Amino acid sequence: LGLALMRLGRRDEAVVEFRRAIGLRLDDVDTLLSAASLVATTRSFDAAVVGEAVEWAKRAVDLTGRKDPRALDILAATLAAAGRFREAIAVADAAYVAAVETGKNDLAEAVESHRRSYRNGQPITE
Repeated sequence: LGLALMRLGRRDEAVVEFRRAIGLRLDDVDTLLSAASLVATTRSFDAAVVGEAVEWAKRAVDLTGRKDPRALDILAATLAAAGRFREAIAVADAAYVAAVETGKNDLAEAVESHRRSYRNGQPITE
């Protein structure tokens, strides 16, 4: 339901549904990443929600053994959304390496673009 609401542009409602889903299945990496990504790329959420998104992304990164470039990229995005740009850059560096090592060149290019934004003190947005 969270994804459907997100696609309809009903982002606040989507976050509520993602929270509910995460509460039911704390180890669902896809749900954690979808929720974190939504919050990271939407400027309208307050600091408390952004803080939750950072925790969701950290959980997903831990569940994937800190090796999944997509999870690392989303964690970097949530950190940037929280204004934690130095941490975002460090995590994006790890995401870039993981993307290159796994042959995900399109993702590596996207991560490089994100890193440039973070270096300029800008979070990414959709």
